Amino acid sequence: MCFSVSAAELKNLDDVDYSLRVVTDESSEDIVIKAGQTLSNICEEWTIYLGGSEEPFDVYQGDVIVIKDGELDFSSE
Repeated sequence: MCFSVSAAELKNLDDVDYSLRVVTDESSEDIVIKAGQTLSNICEEWTIYLGGSEEPFDVYQGDVIVIKDGELDFSSE
């Protein structure tokens, strides 16, 4: 079970949609995050690849990750 306090979020602060490859221990999936969209209640550990990038970005419970200017980063809010 994942409570909202411990769940991670991924926010797209840009004005464009992005393709992501999301990898968990059990699966891999391609998703699209729309401009301005927030994905909430991420309860699993994810490794994210933005667009065609080969550089992994790890997301854990409680993290708030943003996409800004085409880059993944931790939120400063």
